[in-house]
Amino acid sequence: MLSEKFIEDITKYIESRIDSAEMIIDQKKESMEILKTEVKGNMLKVFLNASSGKGHVSDINILDEKKQILISKPDSILKTTGYGLVVAFYIRLQEVEVDDPINIFDLVKENVNE
Repeated sequence: MLSEKFIEDITKYIESRIDSAEMIIDQKKESMEILKTEVKGNMLKVFLNASSGKGHVSDINILDEKKQILISKPDSILKTTGYGLVVAFYIRLQEVEVDDPINIFDLVKENVNE
């Protein structure tokens, strides 16, 4: 079983990887402002804002420093110029016990038969 401290450390590590955010609006990438990130135990909260742009928002992405997608939220929002768009991500890390674990003896048999 993973300790609560270890799960919180993993959550903080994910938070530390966050560099920027973007939305896909009418098939074009538009930057979003990261308003706040927060870790409480196993919960990571990320709040984003987009004040500019208008059109159909199809996806919202949180990126690392290499501009690779860490977290994605597919959506369907119509953004107008008169209003900003505030988005919240709530990510909870949770250990889950596997009901049907892998049997290492079956793995060995499969490799021998190849």
